[in-house]
Amino acid sequence: GGGLVGLVGAGEGCPQVSGGRRVRRDGLPAMLLFVAVPFAALFLAMGAHPAGLIDTEDEIRARTETWRPLAARAAAESGVPVDLLLALVSTESSGRPGATSAAGAMGLTQLMPPTAKGAAARLPGLDPDDLDFYDPALNLRLGAAILGDELRTFGEDAALALAAYHRGPGEPAA
Repeated sequence: GGGLVGLVGAGEGCPQVSGGRRVRRDGLPAMLLFVAVPFAALFLAMGAHPAGLIDTEDEIRARTETWRPLAARAAAESGVPVDLLLALVSTESSGRPGATSAAGAMGLTQLMPPTAKGAAARLPGLDPDDLDFYDPALNLRLGAAILGDELRTFGEDAALALAAYHRGPGEPAA
């Protein structure tokens, strides 16, 4: 028994180290874990999403809205509602063109290279082997094409199309 103190020692009979100093065994290292772990989790969470934890919904909305002119062109080409494409951008990248996920998804619409190359092969004027996934106009064009494919696959059901977009091709349906 003895709880945490019993687990780490009470300080009496602490082993000596060079210089006559004693090693603390009063629970301080264990208590630091209760402080360090939440901060480490916070920093990891900030790195896991391009927006981190500091963006408000209004900031994300404003940043995403700056892409409306490019998104409108891409959406029109693929037959996708522009507001749906912008919702995808807001959710996937928080409107950040340089966003990169831990899985390797890139840009505004968080394109995975194999999926994006497949879409590029179907679009006029694009070379699937020469793509800059961080170029906002190209990223929106490819993301809209993929989203349009999913919309057609799921009978224009936006919720299913967005879920399929996020899941990616070849992934099992949940």
